[in-house]
Amino acid sequence: MRLRVCLLAEANPKSWWVPYYVDAFRERCDVVTVGTSPDAAPPQTEAERLLAQMVAPNDIELDQPSAECLAARLSAGWHPHLVVAVQSSGIVLHGIERLACPTAYITVDTWHEPNEYLAAPHYDFVFVAQRSFIPLLRATGSRRVSWLPLACSPKFHHPVPAEPDYDVVFVGSLDQAIYAQRIRRLEALGDRFSVATLKTFFREEMCAVTCRGRLVFNSSVFEDINMRVFEALAMGRPLLTNADAATNGLLELFSDGVHLITYTDDTLVEKAQQYLDDPEAREAVARAGRAEVLARHTYAHRVDTLIEAIRAACPALDTAPASVLREGASPADRLPAAPGAVVDLEGALANPPAANSVDTVVLPDPGGLPVPLGEAVRAAHSWLTEGGAFVAQLDLQHLEREGVDASLGAWVAWFRQLDFHLLDLSESGQGAYAVTARKRTKPLLDVCRALYARHPMEGVTDAVLCALIAPDR
Repeated sequence: MRLRVCLLAEANPKSWWVPYYVDAFRERCDVVTVGTSPDAAPPQTEAERLLAQMVAPNDIELDQPSAECLAARLSAGWHPHLVVAVQSSGIVLHGIERLACPTAYITVDTWHEPNEYLAAPHYDFVFVAQRSFIPLLRATGSRRVSWLPLACSPKFHHPVPAEPDYDVVFVGSLDQAIYAQRIRRLEALGDRFSVATLKTFFREEMCAVTCRGRLVFNSSVFEDINMRVFEALAMGRPLLTNADAATNGLLELFSDGVHLITYTDDTLVEKAQQYLDDPEAREAVARAGRAEVLARHTYAHRVDTLIEAIRAACPALDTAPASVLREGASPADRLPAAPGAVVDLEGALANPPAANSVDTVVLPDPGGLPVPLGEAVRAAHSWLTEGGAFVAQLDLQHLEREGVDASLGAWVAWFRQLDFHLLDLSESGQGAYAVTARKRTKPLLDVCRALYARHPMEGVTDAVLCALIAPDR
């Protein structure tokens, strides 16, 4: 039986990767897409008009993004085996921890989207397009974080017969605030070669103009392996791309001089000249690059990798749950889909496990704790691995002893002081609350300050970051 997969994403034309993932999942699974649509403002530019034509509406428009609303909108008897959220600047499903099936999150633009670090911890599995962000996601509360590079879609990225009439072609953004380095590199090439820089082409037209270049240029931000790497190779053109993307695993996916051509600022012009002077070597790279990307790096390959990773951790993945939502509210009913090593907090206080050795700590009843609740939760933090889960049933009486009132903000602040990211808080009756939180080892504000210090962006001040990230600092 094919897996039933619920895909969460906003129908956003600027989230280029979403339709590629949707197509790949539909090829392999029974899929229902759920989400919102962006504001229906009329297109103001030709680029916006072209982008708007690419948007496919979701199967279900979800105006109130909650797990309960999702369960009510799905067809009767259609219980997903898996829920996957794809970063799209849109839907955040409140209470996703209450879903009965495993959940996964795909994050792409992790470097400049602080909200990614707030959204990802809510999911059982996190897949990140750029490998260097794995430790940052784990430190801010995500668990089971894996590298899932971007890819190509052969349906949309393919060769177009054309006689190259430019030495170098670049299709993409040239926003000075973000891509100053890219602009400088293109100017250096333009001083020696015929260079075409084009911004408002997508899909078929993008293939046509890209194939007019003897070389395709790429310069990624933050040492990323961006979409252009895979797409240019799929179009059958030799790619000239920044060597520092090896930080994110570029040379583990492709071989320099075989599948693509890498450069540094010191060798950019020299490398371009070398391959422009040698058509045979240039076209050999183009052929090998296309063969490699089609054999290993399509979105279909990425979906297979994601599903197999989840299946390895959740052997029952192919058995759909009896309901969309979990039916109980006790900690035992609310464990993560792949809980790993689990300990009971009360028992572990008598025989503490080693530091950073436990995946999940449960607390069914704080009434039997031999120490104050805050002290017990701090002990749990020390045992948990990064992103480890704390699942508890807490009542107002015990929280009041810690100086915490019944407001959500007070609970969030209390857990934040204990270096936990509070994910879900729901009333379970008689003054008791079901709580799910994840261990973090770095405040998100510190992570974002470091990222923007490495790559400053115009207008992104410390005050702006504080406002974006509040209240979780």
